Amino acid sequence: MWDPNALGNNTQQELDAGMLKLRFAWNVEKFESKLGNLANIVIPHMGVFMEEIAKKAFAKVISSTPKEKKGHTSIRDLWQMLYTRGETIQEYVINNLYPQGEVLWWMEEGTRPHIIKAKPGGWLRWEDEDTGEEVFAKIVRHPGTKAHHMVRKAKEIAEPLIEEYIEKTFEQVRSMGSY
Repeated sequence: MWDPNALGNNTQQELDAGMLKLRFAWNVEKFESKLGNLANIVIPHMGVFMEEIAKKAFAKVISSTPKEKKGHTSIRDLWQMLYTRGETIQEYVINNLYPQGEVLWWMEEGTRPHIIKAKPGGWLRWEDEDTGEEVFAKIVRHPGTKAHHMVRKAKEIAEPLIEEYIEKTFEQVRSMGSY
């Protein structure tokens, strides 16, 4: 089993599902300081491996996001993966550009059945799924929204892969007799 403190307390292996963001970050400087010359061998592989994990997580987020009906903005198409590299921190962030963040949260966690009321003097409007006709109402009894756990599923795929890679990396370093 690898020692989580082996690379120093500031090493970041962070997955943050808050605000429907999934973030993978690691501190290159800590790898360099703790592994010395071996860092030149390990760090390029770490970068490749973290990219692979981020791509797998990105694919899972997209496949877990429900498809939209015709005529609607596709939340599924608004996921993006960004890579940034600072002097010491490298990270991948997966997030969604959908302008109504609360809708994403409702899709992630689901909702209970609830009542939706139109604003004073206004109407609720939607398209009937079966007939395609426009429907207007002052109040709707919403049946609730199924939780899709898009980000949670991606995180569940990524975490064991990170642990597995770190374990294998330390095994290889130990077998070289330099750590």
